[in-house]
Amino acid sequence: MIQFGLPQRLIAAGAVCIAALIGLVLMEGAARAAGTEVIVAMRPVDPRALLTGHYVQLSFDDAIPLGGACPPTDIESGADGWIALRKAGDRHVVAAVMGARAAAAPLGDVVVRGAATCNPPSPPSTEVKTGQPGNVTMRLAVERFHADQDEAVALETAMRDVPDGETRLFAILSIGKDGAPRTKGLIVDGKRVDLTWF
Repeated sequence: MIQFGLPQRLIAAGAVCIAALIGLVLMEGAARAAGTEVIVAMRPVDPRALLTGHYVQLSFDDAIPLGGACPPTDIESGADGWIALRKAGDRHVVAAVMGARAAAAPLGDVVVRGAATCNPPSPPSTEVKTGQPGNVTMRLAVERFHADQDEAVALETAMRDVPDGETRLFAILSIGKDGAPRTKGLIVDGKRVDLTWF
């Protein structure tokens, strides 16, 4: 019977871990490629708060114009459920938020697991002469977009001094058949930055 010493066992364990990691990366890459690509708006924030280290904190937020309304829902605001996204021009917006996938699916082009909160637009009043637009914010299972140092600096530069009410930042997501979102990239000021480390 062949007996292996400690160095051989450590090398074998390391090889198994590396093979498992490579398998995971390949599976994630295949799932990302097979999903439905959607582009959703992100909240323009102070880039110093957005960029920490070499990743971008993803914050999905879309404006609701005056006269618009919150998307229909059958669950409590902020509760986990199914978000129906519908195509609006070159991006996707929240069409509805439902507790069951079967209820959300007919209301949009693609459904994703997550939660959403909505602040409806406020009409003009005696105190406020002009109305205020609302917003709908999604909370999804993806939170960060990792970038190398050069990309992080370029993103910070592009996001500086974004005028109020103007959306220049979008997330590119891949939504799997299971409703799971995966990050594919960002669009900043019309420039697409794809996730390339997979």
